[in-house]
Amino acid sequence: MSTLGAQLIDSVYNRMKIDDTWGVRYENGFIWWSDRLRQRIWIEDPFDDDGMEIWRVHCRTDLIKGFDGTPENMQALDKLSALATLSGFVRDPSDASRLQLASNIYVHKQTARWVAAMIAWIAPIQNYEAHAACDSLADLNQAWSVDESNHPDSGKRDIPDILLGMVPKHAELTGRTPSQYAGNEMIRIQGLLDGPPSLLTTGDGQGVTAEYPFPGQSMQMVLKTTEQHPIVGNGMLTMLKLPGNPGEVLPKSGVEFNELELRSMTRSHMVGSWCTLQENVRAFVTFAPNILFVPETTESLAMNNLMDCSATIGQPTTRGTSNISNAV
Repeated sequence: MSTLGAQLIDSVYNRMKIDDTWGVRYENGFIWWSDRLRQRIWIEDPFDDDGMEIWRVHCRTDLIKGFDGTPENMQALDKLSALATLSGFVRDPSDASRLQLASNIYVHKQTARWVAAMIAWIAPIQNYEAHAACDSLADLNQAWSVDESNHPDSGKRDIPDILLGMVPKHAELTGRTPSQYAGNEMIRIQGLLDGPPSLLTTGDGQGVTAEYPFPGQSMQMVLKTTEQHPIVGNGMLTMLKLPGNPGEVLPKSGVEFNELELRSMTRSHMVGSWCTLQENVRAFVTFAPNILFVPETTESLAMNNLMDCSATIGQPTTRGTSNISNAV
């Protein structure tokens, strides 16, 4: 593993204050148990992108086993995905009967510090959401059960890690205050998005809406600071809405869309989830809580959702970097 990759993984591990008793380090990442579910965080080998070396960091938490990807089951997960924060449902690539929560972020030397801090919040929030949802999800289908596991040496945890309680508490407390993304930050983002390739950009201190080319219609990117998430409170909701499915080339469910994105070199962070808002309207949804607020987060999530339409329709990718995105 490269020096930057090793440093980033070390930084995340240390920022999360993981007890070595419940963690297992390996060459390009680590796995750990905060309670009964396993979480894995790892970094891929770097690739050259027009002279810039880029890495991709992944975060996944086990959730359910015995899953069957029927249309009915996928539709049930689509409804839940509309409330996504920073992760989306996917199936384990090595075992499609295992359902997980997943996120990934692209990183280069200039963004390594911000990405380490971001992952150190994404991972425990994902971990908490998986533990909070696993029992109710398992109750939805008799064939499903919680995908519990134990540390290979330390065995089963009797006392959950303090991170499981601390993270949602801090996020919820911070979320009680008005959105940190509102005001001047929204006005700044509107200025960044105004102009080509946007067909029309409107907004104010509470949110921004931008229209982009899409075959036959236009797709819409929406940033809102007036929405409140039921778990983390105030923050910023971002949605990229795709009208229709020209040529029927796009996945039919949010789970399949998430999986396609993770298999593709999109250069766009998968921080959130695809879902179906209504018939023929697919959307990538992210809710960034107040606790994540820094200007880099706002700009990254906004630019991250820009899409190259030709790549989306003509190639096996989902959200790709457009000509004004800089892979932040």
